Amino acid sequence: MQHIQPTFHNYLDVSSDYKQLIFASHNIRGGFQSKKDDIIRLMVIKKIDFLHLCETKERDNNFDIAKSKAHIKYKVPFNNDFSNNYTIN
Repeated sequence: MQHIQPTFHNYLDVSSDYKQLIFASHNIRGGFQSKKDDIIRLMVIKKIDFLHLCETKERDNNFDIAKSKAHIKYKVPFNNDFSNNYTIN
């Protein structure tokens, strides 16, 4: 009788089977227009697929996130309390 060795599949090692997506986030702190080329260059060099840019230095006093139709408000648990979380639609 021949003994057959079972084949082991390591499903945790997905890097060889699937393309990984690279996500990044960056607070550019003002001056987006002057930094735009450097940001794009960094995305290409680091092979970033999705980059979330946060602009904290420029303000729009007329913007009200509660009235924005582009943002969806979700209640999410945070520190045993439900806080507001906004996402862009």
